Amino acid sequence: MSLPADLHVRIPESLSWLAPLEVDGLIRVGGEADGGYVVPAGLLRNAEVLVSMGLGHNWQFEKDVKALNRGVRIHVYDHTVSDRLFARQLLAEVAGLVAGRTSLATVRRRRLRLNDYRAFFGTEATHFRERIHDRCDSHSVDIPTVLARAGTGRVFVKMDIEGGEYRVLEEVLSYADRILGLAVEFHDVGPLRPVFERVLEASRGRFEIVHVHANNFAPTYRDGFPEACEVTLARRDLVQGTKRRRTLPLADLDRPNDPRSPDYRLLFD
Repeated sequence: MSLPADLHVRIPESLSWLAPLEVDGLIRVGGEADGGYVVPAGLLRNAEVLVSMGLGHNWQFEKDVKALNRGVRIHVYDHTVSDRLFARQLLAEVAGLVAGRTSLATVRRRRLRLNDYRAFFGTEATHFRERIHDRCDSHSVDIPTVLARAGTGRVFVKMDIEGGEYRVLEEVLSYADRILGLAVEFHDVGPLRPVFERVLEASRGRFEIVHVHANNFAPTYRDGFPEACEVTLARRDLVQGTKRRRTLPLADLDRPNDPRSPDYRLLFD
C-alpha cells in the first residue's frame, strides 16, 4: 500500500547532512512501537553501562539491552514515575472495577506493570527518580553527576526527555571518550530548529549519524520536516561505512511509533 503524499517527506537541502551512514549490525531494541530504537548491536554488547534518560511506562528498551548484554549495568533517570505511582494506579483500577467503571483486563495490565517494574528495577537496573537537567537541585541531576555515578566504564546513552535533550546533549557529547553511542529522541524540531542543528553539528566531530526515524505521533513543520525524530549516533572510530542512506525507514527494522498510522518516509536528495 502506498503512503499518503503528506507522509512522504523530502528532506530540505539544509538538512541533507542528516542522511545516516550505512553501517552493518543494526538491530531494533525496545519493542515494536513507540520506545523502540534502531542501533548498532556491537555498541550495546560492548557497553559496560546503559544510561537511560526517560522511562515513562515502558522499559522494554532497557530489558532488551540487558538480554543482549547480561553484564551491563543500567542506570535509569525519570522523576515522573515510581513504584508508588504504579501501585496507586493499580488501586485506582481495582476501585474502578468494583464500581463497574473499568475491566478486569485493565486491572491485570496494571498489576503486571507494577510486578514487572518491581522485578526489573529490584534486581536488573537502578531507577534514579530525578530529572535530567543542566543543574542539580532537590529534584534534578546534571550530566557530570550522572556520568560520575556510571563510573569509568564504556557507556551507551538512551535519551527521551521531552525537550530536555537540548539542555544537556552538548555536555553529554563532551564525554565522547567514554560514550560508545547514543539513541536520542528530539522534540519540537521545527520551532527549535537552530538548536537542533547546533547540537547535532556539535556531535559530528566525534560521532556519526547511523540512523534516523521520524516519529509519526508528531506532525510536520511548515517546511515538511517531522516535529519529532529519533537519531542514533555512533562514535566514529567504532563504525565503518562509505555510503549514505537516501531513503528511510528501513522495512526490516523500523516500526511506526503510532502503529495505527503509516510511518513517515524520509527522502534525501
